[in-house]
Amino acid sequence: MKRTNRLRRFPMLGIFALVLFQSLDVVASDGDLQIVCASDATANVKLAAKEVRRYVYLRTGELLPVANSGMGIAVKIDPVLGPQEYRLKSNGGSLTISGGSDVAVLYGAYAFAEKLDVRFYLHGDVIPDQKIPFAIPKLDETCKPAFAMRGILPFHDFPEGPDLWEADDYKRCCRKW
Repeated sequence: MKRTNRLRRFPMLGIFALVLFQSLDVVASDGDLQIVCASDATANVKLAAKEVRRYVYLRTGELLPVANSGMGIAVKIDPVLGPQEYRLKSNGGSLTISGGSDVAVLYGAYAFAEKLDVRFYLHGDVIPDQKIPFAIPKLDETCKPAFAMRGILPFHDFPEGPDLWEADDYKRCCRKW
């Protein structure tokens, strides 16, 4: 498994990636399968399209074009859904990643990346080394958060928690850090 946290070690690589992904805003497509994102979409929806493109490329080696319209993987806001609710729905050869808000669309994009076996951890993303053939999976899921606030509990206010750990406890559990 590769870890993609190299951007922390090489800040110039991160800046290069940012410039590269900024230049990929919305381009014309002449291929069959593409990522569809409206030209007037919010920044988070455009980021969702770029993230889908990135993770599809990292898992399959196929760099899908981003277009304003057409068939393929569409990312969009759906006002029927709740503010943090997203839907992944495939229909034949197309997939729609929609959310009740622009942030929810981004959650949907990362949920789709998890369908490609990408995993997200505190120390960075983990992407399997083996490439897979790309195919749009059969999906019909609507998800919303279990709690009103998303995030990580920053306070370990229980007796066995990391607040009371010593260096050896951390080394036992976190060998790579």
